[in-house]
Amino acid sequence: MLLILAGCLASSTFVYEVCDLGIETPVAPVDAGATVAFVAGPLTSARDTTALLDGARVDVVDVARTECSLCDACRNVEACEVCGPCVPCESTCAACVETLTVAVPSDAPPGPSVLTVVNAYGQGSASLEISGSPVGNTGDTGTDP
Repeated sequence: MLLILAGCLASSTFVYEVCDLGIETPVAPVDAGATVAFVAGPLTSARDTTALLDGARVDVVDVARTECSLCDACRNVEACEVCGPCVPCESTCAACVETLTVAVPSDAPPGPSVLTVVNAYGQGSASLEISGSPVGNTGDTGTDP
C-alpha cells in the first residue's frame, strides 16, 4: 500500500535585513589565544552572531550594546531602517556603542587575517594582523639546547 501525502507541509520564509556590518580594524597586532573586542554594528546578540577567522568559526564571547536603548526607541518611533542612517535620531544615537568580543584561537597562524561577522542584519569583514606568539607562550620549551 502506497500512501502519498501532498500539500500537508507548512513552509516558512525568513526575511533578514541585508546590511554591511561595520567592524573597526584593530591598530595593533592581535595575539593568538587572546580575547579581542571590536567596535562593530549593527549588532544583535551573541546567539545570533557567527564570527569566522579566515573562514574558520571562532567563539563569540560577547555582544554588548552600551547606551543603545534610547537610540533603539528613537529609531523605532521614527521608523528608521536598521541598516541606514536616521537623521532625527543622530544626537540620541551618538552615545550608543556596539562591541563584539571574540576569542582568537591559540593556534591561529601569524600574519594577516580576515575576521568575518554574520548576524540577522547582514555581514561584514575586517582585516587584522595576528602576532607571532600565542598569549602565555614565552617560547621556552622546557628543554636545554
